[in-house]
Parts: sequence; C-alpha cells; structure tokens
Amino acid sequence: MKEKRSAPALIPLHDGSIFICGLTSEQEDWAELYDPVKGEFHAKNLRGPVGCPCPISCFQWTDQVVMIYYEHWVYDKDWFKSCKPSLLSYNIVEDTWDIFVENLPPLHGMGVKKLVYVGGDTLFIIDSARLWFVYDLSSKRQMGDVCVNAGPRGARVPVKEAYYVSDKDVKSTSWVFCIFMTMPHDNLGNYCDLEYAKVGVVQGTGGDYFSTVLRRGVLKVGPFGDVHIFAKKDKKGKAKTGDGQVNESLLHYVE
Repeated sequence: MKEKRSAPALIPLHDGSIFICGLTSEQEDWAELYDPVKGEFHAKNLRGPVGCPCPISCFQWTDQVVMIYYEHWVYDKDWFKSCKPSLLSYNIVEDTWDIFVENLPPLHGMGVKKLVYVGGDTLFIIDSARLWFVYDLSSKRQMGDVCVNAGPRGARVPVKEAYYVSDKDVKSTSWVFCIFMTMPHDNLGNYCDLEYAKVGVVQGTGGDYFSTVLRRGVLKVGPFGDVHIFAKKDKKGKAKTGDGQVNESLLHYVE
C-alpha cells in the first residue's frame, strides 16, 4: 500500500475490489482500493471536508456508496476533533464523502458497537450480546430494538465479531446472525476461547422484533490477542471447512 496502516477497516466491494481505509497518520490517501486480479493498490485522494483516521468497521450500502463507522475522532480541515458515534458515507464513483449521520443508537452504549448490514436499508447495531438495535438508513432513524438471550455469562457481554448468514439482495423480515464473544483473560492478558451463538430475528406484524437463540457453545481456539471471523461459501451456497467437510461456517482466527 502507499501508506502504512495498522489494522485498517476493509471490505470486499461488489465489483470484486477491496476497499481499505483508515489508521494512517496521513489525510491524503487515507483510503485505497486493491485490485486482486492485477494485484495493484490504487490510492484515493480523499482530503476533506471530513475524514476518519480510526474507523471501526465499514460496509457497502449501494453499488456506489460505502458506509464507514467510527467512534471518537474525525479530521476537521487540518485538525482532529472529537465526534459522536457516526457513519461517514463515501461515494466510490464520485470520490466524495461526508458525515451521513451522527448519534447512532445507543447513545450511551457499553462500548464499540458491531454494525451488521442485512440488505435494503436495514442495519443491525449490536451493542452487546443481549441488546441490539435496528436502524433504517433511508429515514436515518431507529426502527426498534431486539432483546437477545445469547450471552451465557450475563446480559452485558461484549460481542467481538458478528455477521449475517443470509442473502443481502433479498428484502426480508427475518434474519439469522452468528455472534462471537470473548471469554475471560488468562494470567498473561490473552483472551481464552470464544463463546458463540446463532441467533434468529423476526419482525412481527406489529413491527416489533423477536429473537431466538438457535445454537450456542464455545469455540476452542485457545489464548489469542485478536481474532477475525468470516464465512465463506462455495458455488452451491454451502460453506466448507479446510478438510472439505460441509459446515455452516468457515471460521478463521488470527493470533
């Protein structure tokens, strides 16, 4: 890459390229696109009016727009300033960006939220294993909340990773998620293994949201400092593990 980065946010785009952003000291070239076919990085000159040096996560909303979530700091011209939990929108085609919305719910959450985009205008904001929020991107308002009994150790268990396991191209009133929660530290300060839960959420006829924990357990990965989890599907739509056995999800972890 043109700029050195430390754990940037990145997502695969619809056209097959990879969007990489943040965690560099430079305002220019804060984001880059990687072409996996050519093996080339293309820096994007995205200086001003605002920027985000420390993104938490990002997702592609439309073919042209990437949403970037951040918690604390943005650029304001040549200076840093504090901000509220917000989404920044970046138009890939026009190379323009701006703050899309501030004050994402919950305003007084327990920590870094996990944003899971499920298609259409629907965004799930996971504040903890127990409390989730449903947000509409078009109207920029909270549509409801979801109470989930997914944390075996209590209501306020933070979620380390979360993803949606169904098709984002289909508008739906029911969704299935996988969430992963860190276990207590060992005596060296490392996390020890991961609790996981598979959660189904349904929107009722009255507009309320209801959840069911379909499965839960502990993923035995041993002590780790950081972890990245994603699902991979073959051409038939089934996920496979490294030994070729069909499973619901392919899990990768990085020590």
